[in-house]
Amino acid sequence: MSPKIGITDSAERRRRVSEEAGVWLLRLKSGDLSKEERAQFVDWLREAPVHIMEMMRVSEVDAALREFDGWKDMAPLDPQQSADVVTLDVPREREERARARNRWWLPAAIAASLSVLAVALWVMGAFGWERVATAAAERRELVLADGSVVQLAPGSKVRVRLQPHLRRIVLSRGEAFFRVARDGRPFIVETEYATARATGTAFAVEREGDTVVVTVAEGKVAVQRARPSLNPFGEAQPVGAHGVTLAAGEQVSAPSGGELTGIRSVDSARELAWTYGHLIFDRDSVFEAASRFNRYNRTQIKIADAMLGERLISGVFDSSDPQSFVSFLESVFDVHVERPSADQILIGTSR
Repeated sequence: MSPKIGITDSAERRRRVSEEAGVWLLRLKSGDLSKEERAQFVDWLREAPVHIMEMMRVSEVDAALREFDGWKDMAPLDPQQSADVVTLDVPREREERARARNRWWLPAAIAASLSVLAVALWVMGAFGWERVATAAAERRELVLADGSVVQLAPGSKVRVRLQPHLRRIVLSRGEAFFRVARDGRPFIVETEYATARATGTAFAVEREGDTVVVTVAEGKVAVQRARPSLNPFGEAQPVGAHGVTLAAGEQVSAPSGGELTGIRSVDSARELAWTYGHLIFDRDSVFEAASRFNRYNRTQIKIADAMLGERLISGVFDSSDPQSFVSFLESVFDVHVERPSADQILIGTSR
């Protein structure tokens, strides 16, 4: 399993962009930028809306600090360090010349880039979405700023946005488990076919083919049908006419072409065992079991015999150990195992 990260990852990106903005500000204040370097600065602004936002922020901080006249009168926090403190005082004439050189083109560059920002905001729907995706055989655990935890199964993709009065996640593919922190704001997971709403609970949402499945482990979750078409921002349009409330140990499905199915009772521990690194089978076919293992591993299992694939099995396995599943089949059935390559296992019946 991958180490914990945050959309928390965004804080690291924001820190890096802040440092870059600070470097650009110092270079701009020096007044020594060439025409090519100015073009590079404009290109940097245009790369992402956050570059513009951070450049404006550090410029505001710099302006506020320049207006403060008491820097020279402030003593160091540690008097013993006084001998090591050097006063950096840029001659006023040099600073004025640099500011004059930048005054004519810097606002124009930022203004031009702000038009790019406006278009980006219109296309994205809002500023502040975080995008996270997992590759095949990759699982990730995200810790959101509100304390909620999101676990992504392999091949999943989400967008996250925490707003002052709402927490929103858009799941466009795969499966995710949510352990929602209680902070008073609704926690909404949107998909193309259904929308799940909670405040403090634990539940999973899976996009499986043309069906969305919602499974609740703790608390309650309200699920509504969503229109099959997406709005201009790529988010599902919720429909309030048909909705159900799920309790712990309950599940509902939302197919692409119909209404929500009836609520059914499930073993949520079994359904969500993947979040603990386990796969639990209870009279599932060998085909289904192999398919589940293939989702979580680079080593792929292929069942070469149809009759073997339809046999039913039960057991608990480590999702990252396909060899344990192969050994189990060898102990239960008369099978023949081949390894055509390092990342492929071919299983058939012995002749």
